[in-house]
Amino acid sequence: AKGGSVVLKLAEGKLGSYLGQSQEVTASDIRFFGEDSEINKYYYVGDSNGIYVLAITCGSKINSIHPASHCLRTSGWTILSEDIRDSSFAEDELYVSEIVARNKNATYLFWVWYTNSDFSTGSFVHFRKEWDRAETWHTYQLMVPLESVDDTQSLIAARKEMLALLKILNVD
Repeated sequence: AKGGSVVLKLAEGKLGSYLGQSQEVTASDIRFFGEDSEINKYYYVGDSNGIYVLAITCGSKINSIHPASHCLRTSGWTILSEDIRDSSFAEDELYVSEIVARNKNATYLFWVWYTNSDFSTGSFVHFRKEWDRAETWHTYQLMVPLESVDDTQSLIAARKEMLALLKILNVD
């Protein structure tokens, strides 16, 4: 499924009800995502839990970008659920890969999508089929802690928090 292009404008400082802070990009990040990819990491604190944002502007080596669930599994996370979710966002639908994963004693909600200037998709397979070296592609991963895995309200609150931040960070 395709939605409209959703390119984020990440920044430090006060943005609406959020306070953004850039995070260090490590040598490990560069090795993992490729030296020709642009990597940005931010942490945004709003009225509730903070949201981590990983933003990659893909380089020319497509093999540096992997499905998020694969990366999480190889890093020791347990995937509890994963599916494509659509959310009303701006004038278009935003399709994300929604992942609930646990690492040690913490559970997080992840939203991942891939976008160029024409459209976005939550499907890694769709991204790989459409990818073209001549186009600029971005991949985003948002991560927020869940209070409880078994509590539907916790999941709904986390989704609302992510959408609220996206509305502030969206370029359009």
